[in-house]
Amino acid sequence: MTPEERNATLISTVATVLDLPESDISEETSPDTVSAWDSVAHLNLVVAVEEAFGVSFTPDETMEMTSVRLMKLLLEEKLGA
Repeated sequence: MTPEERNATLISTVATVLDLPESDISEETSPDTVSAWDSVAHLNLVVAVEEAFGVSFTPDETMEMTSVRLMKLLLEEKLGA
């Protein structure tokens, strides 16, 4: 999967879980910018991203996933940039 494909999959996954159009999702998307991103949605996002990319996140990594940008960075670490 290319970095572009990985980014598109991440955007699609976040949009689906938060029930938002993909065009509304950017690297700055976070619980501070999207009211639907509450604690339950956060757990759903983590599970959806794990399933979409075939990875597992530690509890600490899960807590660090506070924006799409940070999710992207964690994925790069897990999958290799």
